[in-house]
Amino acid sequence: MLTLAKAEAGDAIPKEPLVLERLVDEVVAHLHERVAAKGLALEAHHPPGASTVVIADSGLLHQLVGNLVDNAIKFTETGRVDVTVRHDGERAVVEVADTGPGIDEEAADRLFDRFFRGDPAHARAIEGTGLGLAIVRSIARVHGGSVSAQPRPEGGSVFATVLPAEPESLIAGS
Repeated sequence: MLTLAKAEAGDAIPKEPLVLERLVDEVVAHLHERVAAKGLALEAHHPPGASTVVIADSGLLHQLVGNLVDNAIKFTETGRVDVTVRHDGERAVVEVADTGPGIDEEAADRLFDRFFRGDPAHARAIEGTGLGLAIVRSIARVHGGSVSAQPRPEGGSVFATVLPAEPESLIAGS
């Protein structure tokens, strides 16, 4: 929180080139035991050989992806969580999709407000402070990106983070 407060105030945070696919694979590997204990499936999806480069603070980006995947696991009782990395022109996109109860489209933007907990019925049953997604939004912003949430038509939710991608990113097949 202190690092983010400094960054939001305009202080520089140390950044380095990172391969987003590698970072996502690390987060997914780290959470596999937790997801297996809950009986869920968790997979990372990206083209083999793709290397989407972003300029970022490694710890903060790990926290961003970790918070999104952790939330998806927390709110999904059965099914799966999928983390997809896409390189879309000058943008890198990380999507975390789940088969949980979904989110209310009207509340989707408020999910990133500090202390907002979404559906009160679910909020009481699941531990949390309402800060995780606010932190995600702050991390995305200090990296020149954004984050959004929406319900999936087939049920569940998808949270998408968009970050600037470096031109030297390698797309599979190119």
